[in-house]
Amino acid sequence: MKTILQSIPVIQSRLLTASGLVRHCFSTRLGGKSTGPYAAMNLGFGRGEEREIVAENMSALCQALGVAEEKVVFGKQVHDVQVYQLAGQSPMTGRFQSSLTGYDALMTNEPSWTLVTYHADCVPVFLLDPCHRAIAMIHAGWRGTAGRIVQHTLADMETAYDTRPQDVLAYIGPSIGPCCFQVGEEVRDAFLEKIPQSEQAIKRDATPQKWKIDLWAVNQALLQEAGVPETQIEIEGLCTMCHGELFYSHRAMGESRGSMAAFLSLKELEP
Repeated sequence: MKTILQSIPVIQSRLLTASGLVRHCFSTRLGGKSTGPYAAMNLGFGRGEEREIVAENMSALCQALGVAEEKVVFGKQVHDVQVYQLAGQSPMTGRFQSSLTGYDALMTNEPSWTLVTYHADCVPVFLLDPCHRAIAMIHAGWRGTAGRIVQHTLADMETAYDTRPQDVLAYIGPSIGPCCFQVGEEVRDAFLEKIPQSEQAIKRDATPQKWKIDLWAVNQALLQEAGVPETQIEIEGLCTMCHGELFYSHRAMGESRGSMAAFLSLKELEP
């Protein structure tokens, strides 16, 4: 659902909001100080925009969300399935500067940290274990989705925090939708090989030798296969490529664009 945090438009989950346990949002391209192709809420430091402007955007969103900017954690994503467990020491080396690389999912059970992943068509998946008070933030591109990154993350949460999938609340945020995610044979075959049940989420496109894949449905199926009940999975259903007024889209804009970010942190326990 689209909401406003201190004049900054963001997308938030009804399911996670109702839990009362987390602060979270998925940013839009609205409400920031960026200009030109980055206008206006670019949160990507590697996009080519002046770093200080991006830092101002990040700082403003942190303040609106009610999280400490020095506790924000992110890293360089590589479209893989590795999960980073944040416990105690931060990989951040300065103000919005990170030494972390090679991880497309972050998890923690410490309320001091805010987990951040970057997106511009790839699927953001928010996970909350309300029983053991643990969270994970996932960047699931097509490679990560085909590699079952949501299941890898759930398995790591089970090992680290005794998370049970049947307790998990999952939110699949805005990303490229089944209307626009057109692929060729190589990508289609990768899905069919690694996730046979994804056949139901693959439709032949009007363009010869092209198909459309529903990444939302595939990730939902993987969550359910792992044991997350369907009633505890929310899909936002907003396509980043269709809604250029709200989102940056790599497919629509190419490299000359900004990036959105997904934020997730546990709230402190009430005294």
